[in-house]
Amino acid sequence: MSNCNENHDSFRHSIEVKSKSPTIIQTIILFTFVSLLPFCFLAAEQKKEQNKFQMYNGKIIRSISIEIRDIFDETDSGSLYKTINGVKVNTREQVIRRELLIKEGEAFDNFKLYETERVLRALRFLRNIELSVSPDGDFVDIKVRVQDTWTLIPKLGYSTGDGKEKKFIGIAESDLLGYGKRAELGYAEEDNRRTVQTVWEDPRLWGTEQRLAAAYLQRNDGELSFFSLDRPFRSFLDTYSWGIEGNDVDTIGRLFENGDEYYIYRQRLLDLGFNYTLSSARNPEDEVSRYSFGWAINNARFYNATLKDYEDLSLNPAELLHDEALRPENRRFSGPTFLYEYVKPDFISSNYIDKFDRTEDYNLGIDFTTRLFFAPELTGSNNDSVLLTSNLAKGWRAGEGAFTRGEFGLSSRIERGLGLQNSLFRTEWNFFKVFSPSFYKESFIGRHTFASAFSLDYGWELDKDRQFLLGADTGLRGYDARTFDGDKRFLLNIEDRIYLV
Repeated sequence: MSNCNENHDSFRHSIEVKSKSPTIIQTIILFTFVSLLPFCFLAAEQKKEQNKFQMYNGKIIRSISIEIRDIFDETDSGSLYKTINGVKVNTREQVIRRELLIKEGEAFDNFKLYETERVLRALRFLRNIELSVSPDGDFVDIKVRVQDTWTLIPKLGYSTGDGKEKKFIGIAESDLLGYGKRAELGYAEEDNRRTVQTVWEDPRLWGTEQRLAAAYLQRNDGELSFFSLDRPFRSFLDTYSWGIEGNDVDTIGRLFENGDEYYIYRQRLLDLGFNYTLSSARNPEDEVSRYSFGWAINNARFYNATLKDYEDLSLNPAELLHDEALRPENRRFSGPTFLYEYVKPDFISSNYIDKFDRTEDYNLGIDFTTRLFFAPELTGSNNDSVLLTSNLAKGWRAGEGAFTRGEFGLSSRIERGLGLQNSLFRTEWNFFKVFSPSFYKESFIGRHTFASAFSLDYGWELDKDRQFLLGADTGLRGYDARTFDGDKRFLLNIEDRIYLV
């Protein structure tokens, strides 16, 4: 989970646990346990509060008006505010209207209104989403009020706090010309790597339900490219989704010990996938089940590093190991995938968690996913294999302005003749408490959010290119980047976040 990086007081601790590797039977039992956990929580679900517009269900929607407010309200005086409002191209009404799940002439449905609010809040270029309903006999009139945000973000920075020198410059726009499209261009230097990055995202390709995302990174040690075209689930009312994506990586891989590289290799990774998902729900306000099938190809090839690879990373070959036994084994998995997801919507809306005063939605209901990837030799895999993944998330309210949310996850690979490979058990827990604004006499001096996070990664028989690292760049403050390495990782963080704006 992302956290604010400024003004945090943190305590983090890491510990390594050693034990014997679990057997296949133990892993299957653990996988089954994680898979059945959601049903243990069914009785503990809290009944949702009835929405104040529930009594208007069935009335005909006569009109829907949309008001898009400037970044700064008219009450904000000063030429700077007026200049910013004038420079920013306002989000276009058609961008807002196409996201609405409610339509003029249809019967009003309170849940559709509730879902529309969530959909609009998910748009990163909008804030202060308000939907109001005015009844008039057998009709209702709906008003949608949103507020623009400043979306053209210049990026310029330099840091050495984690033991690594970082430089970056770039620009990002998330509401290009008011159409809601995102574009980024940037240059960065880090770890002797120089990167030029370009990103493009169109959440409504040609005004359709389809979403397009593409990225390309050119580095001095190789290149990375990503492409995705899909029709995502935007709300619990959607009945189907599909997606196609590809990821191609040709870079130098590195293994670390005590913060320094001790072995490097050339890696070529190719991931391709397609999926089609059906959503089934008698009452999507209460629970949703999703069934997905598709095809995936994961191809990983590893080669010895060349002299040029060492030069690209400014490394001295004499100071690193050259044992080919350290090089990861080639892998190829190809075959059908099957996924099941069970969701109980129970959202809480809060600001001052990750995005300052921007309100975000967090699902405290059950979200359970399990995926099976069958990869036999018959379909081009290196070995008969089954890859399985299971994840469970659940949250609870903890008083006014507070909530906690936890996740359990398990992933593993079973290969013929090799048994369990690349297995991982992980858990993560977060707690947030948002306090009221603080004042000194009549002057606003900030807001506080208490946040704590706990995470545990426990791996066994991991692939050689999969290494857990812990340091300043992964949340362990007070240490250099990649100070610790291993196949087990524990992290505890306690923060008092202070927001001065």
